[in-house]
Amino acid sequence: LVYFAEEQYQQLWFPAYGLLPRWHHARTIKSEKPAGLESLTLTFYQDHSEHRVIAGIMQQILASHQVTLEIKEIDYDQWHTGEIESDIWLNSANFTLPLDFSVFAHLCEVPLLQHCIPIDWQADAARWRNGEMNLANWCQQLVASKAMVPLLHHWLIIQGQRSMRGLRMNTLGWFDFKSAWFAPPDP
Repeated sequence: LVYFAEEQYQQLWFPAYGLLPRWHHARTIKSEKPAGLESLTLTFYQDHSEHRVIAGIMQQILASHQVTLEIKEIDYDQWHTGEIESDIWLNSANFTLPLDFSVFAHLCEVPLLQHCIPIDWQADAARWRNGEMNLANWCQQLVASKAMVPLLHHWLIIQGQRSMRGLRMNTLGWFDFKSAWFAPPDP
């Protein structure tokens, strides 16, 4: 996917092998196109510009294998609930610290994921709250079962003074400047 992206994206995207950059849960395995597969539907939130780019790349790749990719751009409420028919859903996530909290909380709170992934979310949430869940293993199972397929990680960059410190990103992907400060210049 990254290979087919324009240079401006290749500088910021890198292949994902798990939900977090340090996790290597996905195995890259070449496989044959399933017999009879002629078309797929991919759906994403219409106001996410990079999803449009990713969808276009996927459309080109699949076309080279004689598979038509129908792309649906929908409003946030439709995407969030996942109640329309789709073979593939694009999602993005911005996980903040502490990761043991934010990763599971984010995944568990998105109705789309609960609608599309047939696991016992309530039991898993209880295990998580009780400290009985190994989050990395749980996520690895989601990836191994192909319920989730991490595509890429994205480095976000702020252009500006390099002396800024204490900058954090919130769960919506916005930079939070409330605790940012500038380091004094070197002597």
